[in-house]
Amino acid sequence: MNLTTKIAWRNIWRHKHKSIIIGVILFIGTFLMTLGNAVVAGMEKGLEENLKGTFTGDLLVIPSKEDSDAVFADISGSARELIPNYFEVEKAVRAHKDIEKTMGMAFGLNYILNEDSDIVPVGIIGVNIKDFLEFYEKDRRVIVEGKMLQENERGIIAGNLGRKNIIRMGDFWIKPKNAPFNKDFLTEEAKTYGDNLTVKDELVIMGTGKSNSSFDIKVPVIGIYKLKSLDKLMGDDFIMDIDSFREANGMITGNDKSVELSKEDKKNLDDGFDFDEGFIEENQQNSDVDNSESVLKVESNSENKIVADSGAYNIIVVKTNKNVNQEELIKDLNKEFKEKKLEVRAVTWSASLGFMGKIALFIKIALNIFVLFIFFVAIIVIMNTLSMTAMERVTEIGMMRAVGAQKKFLRIMFVKETGYLAFFFGGIGIGAGILLVMLLQVVKIETSNEFLQLAYGGDYLNPIITFTDLVIGVIELCFVTIVSLIYPLKLVSKIKPLDAISRD
Repeated sequence: MNLTTKIAWRNIWRHKHKSIIIGVILFIGTFLMTLGNAVVAGMEKGLEENLKGTFTGDLLVIPSKEDSDAVFADISGSARELIPNYFEVEKAVRAHKDIEKTMGMAFGLNYILNEDSDIVPVGIIGVNIKDFLEFYEKDRRVIVEGKMLQENERGIIAGNLGRKNIIRMGDFWIKPKNAPFNKDFLTEEAKTYGDNLTVKDELVIMGTGKSNSSFDIKVPVIGIYKLKSLDKLMGDDFIMDIDSFREANGMITGNDKSVELSKEDKKNLDDGFDFDEGFIEENQQNSDVDNSESVLKVESNSENKIVADSGAYNIIVVKTNKNVNQEELIKDLNKEFKEKKLEVRAVTWSASLGFMGKIALFIKIALNIFVLFIFFVAIIVIMNTLSMTAMERVTEIGMMRAVGAQKKFLRIMFVKETGYLAFFFGGIGIGAGILLVMLLQVVKIETSNEFLQLAYGGDYLNPIITFTDLVIGVIELCFVTIVSLIYPLKLVSKIKPLDAISRD
């Protein structure tokens, strides 16, 4: 042990009260930093897993005409753009070596009508339910009433939160069709209606498509689902079979195999729908209603059948292979889309959710600002404490200068004193933070509070210690220590041998 180290340890013990003050500040700062970074890391992972596994997939492909990447966050009510050449786009995406699976999806903001002509805005997802259940993890959605939508079945399943929104805004309660009315599921707001509560098992969906071919359609409620995690935040969407969704929103594409009409049918269409002759037609022999119906009807045994999947989707959700650099993958996909002149673009899962996708980043920034504030206070307190210590030791330092100690020797001595305190108390702070994180992982504190669910990244607190966060913590501790020493070292360097005599 060299001389500077011996003197540094001696000074720490001689000025133990000031050493403890500095140490406690360093302990608090590193402890809060370790715990806070672990909570945010767990929140990021929890949110990402829940949102990817429930809603967005790992990345999305959307039409180039979309003004914003945040397709799931748009609440304007405007209809979504369709993916041009859907099957060609899907083929190009599936062919990429880093893609595990894809699924076409239609999403939009629709409205539910009631007898009083009130409308309730709801987010509706149109899917092929078989593909939907294969793409997402099955345990993410739990059917609490009724049953899951089946393949080739027309209908809709409502989110638990979505049903609560309907009673709040539409003044009626929904339940699955052909299922008994269960009062146990009623919310407190629904119970206030008493015997006057309106209960529906079918919903009238108002079409909001861009074309004039959108309709108001009635669909049965098949079931009510609840999200395994974040239900009170994200469980408000309705899931409808893709055919009903397209019908309501007039979703047609120019890429479908169209029905070819015979010359006779075309003539009948032209004759039967001549608006120049007025809406009311005189009773004539060539005015045959049955004939015009036959024009519009496509026989099932015709050679010209409409394809089962028309390719009318506005989103392709993508699941990638594990350990894939998704940013690089998105760049590769967009480059390929451009080369093939496909009018689509790939976007990140977080970008598709707008603010919700970046909430973890905002909370992390807020936490880091809070920790930096603590460290800023720590820098000031430690700096003042070290400066006071230096001034109180002017005689001692002056005598050391008188017997030949150089300024460099004194600076090294002060750096070691503060460094040992930072290493010891800062290390204890990091260690205590790690132990508390491990305890919280075992305890798994649950919450039903919406804000805390967002902060937790799920229904329970699951902080995670990462190597990167520990490295950042050590760097921040070193930064605080170095900055705190700048002014005290200047004071020490100014002390001269004569100061020892003048002090006496």
